[in-house]
Amino acid sequence: MFNRGQGQANRARRVIEAFRQHGATSPENAMTSEELGLPGRFDKFMDRRGGSSGIIVEVSEGRYYLD
Repeated sequence: MFNRGQGQANRARRVIEAFRQHGATSPENAMTSEELGLPGRFDKFMDRRGGSSGIIVEVSEGRYYLD
């Protein structure tokens, strides 16, 4: 009934919007997932697959920004 890919795209948009709303768009303004209000599974996702996209960059352990 629902397209699984569409759900993933919606989640990705929400994550990107959180980075923009909080101003985490440069290494100097990197934030933790907690500061961004993201779910706890975000860090696990970044460890497994998300870090390879290059869209969200980890500058130090657990601090990320939207590139």
